[in-house]
Amino acid sequence: MRIRNRGTRDAEVNVLIDYPETVRALEETRIPFELVNRAFRQAILAMGLGFRADAGFLQLRFSDQFLRLTGIDDNLNYSITNRLNDVNLVEYRLRLGNRGGTPAIFVGIDLEDRGPEILLPFSDVNAENLAFELRLLLNYGYVKHDFFSSAMRREGHRIYRQNVLIMPELDANPELHGLWASFADNAILPVTGFLGLTPSSIDEAIAEAVVGIENALVNALRPVNSYVYDTIMHLAQRDHIMHSLTADDDAMVVKHHTKPRPIEFINMPAIAGTAGAAIAAAAPGAVPAAAVAAPLGPPARAPRRRAPRPRPAADERIDHIVVLMMENRSFDHMLGYRGFGDPNVNGLKGTESNVLAQGVPPYRVHYLKQTAGIRSPRHNYDDAIAQIGPTAAMDGFVENYASIGGVDPGHVMGYYTAAELPVYDFLASNFTVLDNWHSAHPGATQCNRFCATTGRTPELDNFDIGDDRLAYFKGDSIFDALTAFGVDWVYAEGNIGFIRIFDRYRLDVQHVIPYDDFNNKGIHDTFVARVCDGRLPSVSFVDPRYIDVPPAWAANDDLPPADVGRGQQLVSRLVRLLMDAPTWGKTMLLVTYDEHGGFFDHKAPYGLSPADTPPPRVHPLGADHLGVRVPAFLVSPWVNNATDKTLFDHTSIVRTILDQFGPTGFSADQMFGVRAAGANSFLSGLRQTIRPDKPVPPDIPDADFPPLPVQPNAAAAAGPLERDDFHTGMRLLGIPANYRMKLFT
Repeated sequence: MRIRNRGTRDAEVNVLIDYPETVRALEETRIPFELVNRAFRQAILAMGLGFRADAGFLQLRFSDQFLRLTGIDDNLNYSITNRLNDVNLVEYRLRLGNRGGTPAIFVGIDLEDRGPEILLPFSDVNAENLAFELRLLLNYGYVKHDFFSSAMRREGHRIYRQNVLIMPELDANPELHGLWASFADNAILPVTGFLGLTPSSIDEAIAEAVVGIENALVNALRPVNSYVYDTIMHLAQRDHIMHSLTADDDAMVVKHHTKPRPIEFINMPAIAGTAGAAIAAAAPGAVPAAAVAAPLGPPARAPRRRAPRPRPAADERIDHIVVLMMENRSFDHMLGYRGFGDPNVNGLKGTESNVLAQGVPPYRVHYLKQTAGIRSPRHNYDDAIAQIGPTAAMDGFVENYASIGGVDPGHVMGYYTAAELPVYDFLASNFTVLDNWHSAHPGATQCNRFCATTGRTPELDNFDIGDDRLAYFKGDSIFDALTAFGVDWVYAEGNIGFIRIFDRYRLDVQHVIPYDDFNNKGIHDTFVARVCDGRLPSVSFVDPRYIDVPPAWAANDDLPPADVGRGQQLVSRLVRLLMDAPTWGKTMLLVTYDEHGGFFDHKAPYGLSPADTPPPRVHPLGADHLGVRVPAFLVSPWVNNATDKTLFDHTSIVRTILDQFGPTGFSADQMFGVRAAGANSFLSGLRQTIRPDKPVPPDIPDADFPPLPVQPNAAAAAGPLERDDFHTGMRLLGIPANYRMKLFT
């Protein structure tokens, strides 16, 4: 390496750096198209395309999110053929795929067909099925061994990072090419010379429009190149430099390498200009080639079958544990009504209340019929502590909810019944209710899902949207332990699973698979398919559909404002799926919730009574007590219809799996913390004999729900973003942290 000061001003330092001529330690990461189109879809959907062509002008509009992410101009107008008249976008569809070995974003564009769109001599034409397919090819230079040719470019003495170049291609619907059109009298006629019109006339109009739109897009999308490059490398390996970008039928193939180590040793007081930006972009932190880890993401070839687990399951009655964790509802909110008729259930009495302010009548617990559209209460750490109250009287729920403003404070005191929750009522009447299951941490979703998979939480609240640990969290998990033990496991995600937060599983498609083929996309390897084939693994985690954007308009996780009816449908169909499988006789299903979501529960968390022994903390600064109670069921042919009073929290999931499948003598406290090591196992109360009956829960048909909306701007349809919200973090997980921050500045 050679460094020379070539600056002419004190405020600027220009540095000429000569790198080795060859690139070493080249790594390859495959980014599956199906994974991007399903789990990391928001990175593409943020585009929020708008389109209008009229009187010789083309207007392109993009969503506010996309404008902030990319810095693209807001209102783009371009001159095109004046033969197009009042053409507007109705709907578009986005997917990532392969175009001749080059990755491309495919955009299906449907345009309205009301009134004449093509202006021609003697008559105007109303084209039927006016549609285009836009392909945005993601090109990245030439594959060479020279560093500057593959990753950087040099102009004179300045260094620039290579960027992905977006090249648009546009095809019109073949039906438009001179075949059929609807004229002013609404008659559908072939265009073969009628009134002087010829097929070539329409073809010329379409061809002119295509060329105009392509040219407009080349200019419009130029600022987007850096965003696309950074997003691809965020998914592949964010601290690396791209060497090549290609595609095959299944995946985008990124070859990349570490940033040149000499950059680490440059220490200058002032770096300005483009060269300085290039040096700063090659940030410190690169490691020597010898220390580079194996490529992240799914391997190019199928892995070898793992060896059988080192010993049989500890309890031979159960070979399969399935965990479904729903979102943000308290025990009393969902199952408190069971206390009215069953004295064995620690539920509601009907007299519980919260006071909003002195002189205001108290808000009593009440029947809540509204199953959807409720604004989500607050549920961060400080909120949960306030809701529990300084004397653990569970009297702060109404006041905390009212502080949001514009809400009915009484909603948090509402409870559902069998009419709204028929599946839960069935499970409670036929299997085991756990009425002493608490969230592990008095706080938000992310923390409790960490406790359920790692035994601890890294923070007291959800990660901020700018936290670079999103998609790159390095902690150990129960899944790492299972892999080390040789135990088969799977994580089934409704759209994008919590496990994607972990660096090790960001792109995993071997263990992390779709729950089902939602919207019939032709996905074959799903959890549902594996169970039906008798391939239920030893341990399965199931995540519901979290995100209210395509392909998951209908979230079924129960997080408000989602309809709890869709959650009932998910639980019913999962139970029926497991029951119909050949593995049912040795299966245990746990259904629970990550946290209470700000809804009322009358029972103070364990650890707050003077008679309680404070449980070990799951965070050094966390509470010396558990979180609020949440609903929990055990469904298996090895459980009775009963109410289990044993104390559980989410670290019991880790403890149960380790007890059942871990090697003898494994020390849980070192890897998963003292809380998990001392937690109770939920397999301790099994029957001695298998049940002879198989009670099947009622199905909830799709017809019970309103039709799913169709909106062209899918990104906007997701609603406002909150920077510390779990759903926001999951929606934007495929976008680099510095770009995510742009959405909040």
